[in-house]
Amino acid sequence: MKSNSQRQAKSCYGLVVGIGGYGDKRISPLSFTSNDARSFYDLLVDPKRAAFPKENVKLLLDDEATRFHIEDAISGWLFEHSSPDSTVVIFFAGHGGTEPDKTQQEVDGVAKYLLPWDTNKDNLFASAISTNKFSELLKTVAAKRQVIFLDACHSGGVVSKGARDIGVDPYAHLAQGEGRLMIAAAKANQLSYEVPELGHGIFTHHLLEALQGAADFNGDGQVTALEVFRYLQEKVPQTAREMARSHQEPLLQGDAISQDITLTVDAAALARRDAERARAEEARRMQLSTRSVKLTELTHAGEMPLAVAQEGLALLTSEPGKLSEDEQTLRDLLLSVLDGHVSSASYLKARERIRIEPVPVPPALQFCINCGAKLKPGLSFCMNCGVKLTR
Repeated sequence: MKSNSQRQAKSCYGLVVGIGGYGDKRISPLSFTSNDARSFYDLLVDPKRAAFPKENVKLLLDDEATRFHIEDAISGWLFEHSSPDSTVVIFFAGHGGTEPDKTQQEVDGVAKYLLPWDTNKDNLFASAISTNKFSELLKTVAAKRQVIFLDACHSGGVVSKGARDIGVDPYAHLAQGEGRLMIAAAKANQLSYEVPELGHGIFTHHLLEALQGAADFNGDGQVTALEVFRYLQEKVPQTAREMARSHQEPLLQGDAISQDITLTVDAAALARRDAERARAEEARRMQLSTRSVKLTELTHAGEMPLAVAQEGLALLTSEPGKLSEDEQTLRDLLLSVLDGHVSSASYLKARERIRIEPVPVPPALQFCINCGAKLKPGLSFCMNCGVKLTR
């Protein structure tokens, strides 16, 4: 039988883009973006982690990552396959760039771009994907849960250092839209670094760590988007200081912040948790069966009327937090009776003294008071031993 996480993964889709060398050789090459993308792809399809079906994840590397292919993957492939109940994850590792805004729509007069493989350095407007355009593409995707990871900076030999300090959030547009969360490698005016010692961009290196379980702060076997960002906030600046001698701080934007999104799971940890829950449930069932047998013995011995025993079993099977103060007192006292610390007679006297209203007995008990067998709803006698179940 497939788990809920496996069934839910069928509605998850991923687009992974990594561009190292560009068609326009004037754009400086990047060393580890393709490796970043491959590693992220492998994590998404890992059945022990994200468990995305391979057919649900599209990987575009280097010359495959043209402007058309990227835009078509979003407005074509994701548009056709995802639904409102889907989760879509997009990862981009490559160059970003800026140039004077030709549309005169940007407040600061600077247009921001993600650079596909076939970008022409002389005209980003005609060959790259603006953040405004990228946002419009994302609006074609019906998925209510969208998470975008961007390991890119707006520099990379495309523009001068002066133009790089744009003083605004270059990714603000990408975070607009229902249920969309964007985590970028660096804040405005900062660069995203890659270092040979890691074989990855600093951001992606720690992103992979986070998704592989390092960000599971509450130990529930699941890693959420906000846990990922918390981990990146701690690790990326530290590594950037130590290995790049610079500042790099991840950026979080979006309107899904209050609706955290689970991205990966630890299948082994969840299996252990499920096994522990199963053992606890079995122990609870055995304990209840033992107590049911004890109640039956008290009934047969004439120490406790059948109706009172049934009432007591109802108390034992109820959630303690939903019991009234008097009901909880009776339940605790009954447990003491079953443990041999209090006599049945003392319980009956206390029951008459503290009970104001009759303690309700469920219309259908879960277990037989006589033999402990599981009861079928609606019956007034036990199918296993025949004892009458009514008060």
